Amino acid sequence: MLSLLNQLKHRQRVIIESGFSLIEIMVGMVIGMMGIIAMMQVASLSEAQRRSTVGGGDALNSGAIVMYGLQREVDQAGLGISDSSLVGCDVQLPSGITLATLAPVTINHPSITGQDANTDTLLIVYGNGNGTPQGDVINSQPLTIAVPVAANNPDIYNVSTPSAFCPNGVSPTVLSNDCQNTPTSPVPPPDWVIAVSPGLQALPRPTCAAASRLFMTQVVWSDRNSSNVIVTTGQGQAGMSGGRLFNMGRAPSIIAYAIRSGRLTRCDYLTNNCGSTSNNARADVWIPVANDIVSLRAEYGRDTLTPVNSTSGQINAVLDTFDQVQPATNCAWTRVTSIRMALVARGGYDKSAPTSVAPVWAGSTVNSRTAPLNPTALPINLSAVTDWKNYRYKVFETVMPIRNMAWNGVPPQC
Repeated sequence: MLSLLNQLKHRQRVIIESGFSLIEIMVGMVIGMMGIIAMMQVASLSEAQRRSTVGGGDALNSGAIVMYGLQREVDQAGLGISDSSLVGCDVQLPSGITLATLAPVTINHPSITGQDANTDTLLIVYGNGNGTPQGDVINSQPLTIAVPVAANNPDIYNVSTPSAFCPNGVSPTVLSNDCQNTPTSPVPPPDWVIAVSPGLQALPRPTCAAASRLFMTQVVWSDRNSSNVIVTTGQGQAGMSGGRLFNMGRAPSIIAYAIRSGRLTRCDYLTNNCGSTSNNARADVWIPVANDIVSLRAEYGRDTLTPVNSTSGQINAVLDTFDQVQPATNCAWTRVTSIRMALVARGGYDKSAPTSVAPVWAGSTVNSRTAPLNPTALPINLSAVTDWKNYRYKVFETVMPIRNMAWNGVPPQC
């Protein structure tokens, strides 16, 4: 019995001696808490790095895609409207809107409003027709014709190449030109055309605004046997004999781009009044293209030097200046050969405010020493957004040639 009691006491003493005191428990808890804090710090840093990487990747992807799209638009700018008799004219569009100063690319067109502060807008215009860049000569305007489509002056243009102008929905058994050889479904739309009087072909050209503005209208009929092109009833322009008829194609583009609420948006002037302030907040008019595009800056690239040959008047056609001064004459427009542009995309929100200074681009500072010059600074300014420092930014910049203007060249008189 005594031996059993001694064994029990021994076991109890072993249990007591091998237990943890309060201090030991508290020390263990502190060590455990420090471990948890360390793991949380590692997780936080890892998440911050992930957000930075993902945010930078998002900005890189969206900015690259948007810049690629704008480059493709500028590549086509001026197709069908790059001739010196067209550029700089006011044009009445099919909707009845008069678009001031038709040009391949216009920076900050006066009709566009409501964009984010300190950002620029672009208006890009091009056609998709089969006509020559110089237009088709209008030989005369017959007083009236009865067949194959009845029409009266001035809706009739007798041109040199009528087969270059396509109407719509005409049976190939009756159609007497080369526009449609087989039936198609749906029926393709007719070509849009602009007639220019002989007086507007002068260099430098007289003003073509207000009553002298141009008109976009559609082809109703074209006949290679009589060489007549007929446009929509009542929309022809008188006094065009000796002038030119320009083909804008079946689906011309007059597209405006603007930054609104941190998004790049686009508006089609052929379907909407992009210049109406009542449409500025409408997502069905100004359609979002990409989110988190917070700034767009753009400048004209132009040749401003005097002719290198005083006898021939030939200019050197070398880009020497970047600025935002809108050309005032058709001759000045022919000297615009490119667009320099910067696009700023941002990543996700970061409460650590990783950006302290706004990003910069080639146009941020004045360059008055080496060509091409940059006489006026055009910095990227993001201060209109109160929390702009809480984002990381990626700047995409490039110089995009306006090829259709460059191919036409600058007339010697300009």
